Amino acid sequence: MRQLVPQFRNTSFKRTGSAFKIGYGTEKNNADMVVFQAKDDANSIDATNAPPTLTPQ
Repeated sequence: MRQLVPQFRNTSFKRTGSAFKIGYGTEKNNADMVVFQAKDDANSIDATNAPPTLTPQ
């Protein structure tokens, strides 16, 4: 298990996302398509003294 500097232990990047779902059909026969996108903002925290293992996902 990696150890983080105490001030960064509970730090997280700002994450934004969006999604949409579209479907077609009847109650018995249908098809749906779901699209989801998410991104971390690498500049949302001050990582000046952060360990190199603290990176956006």
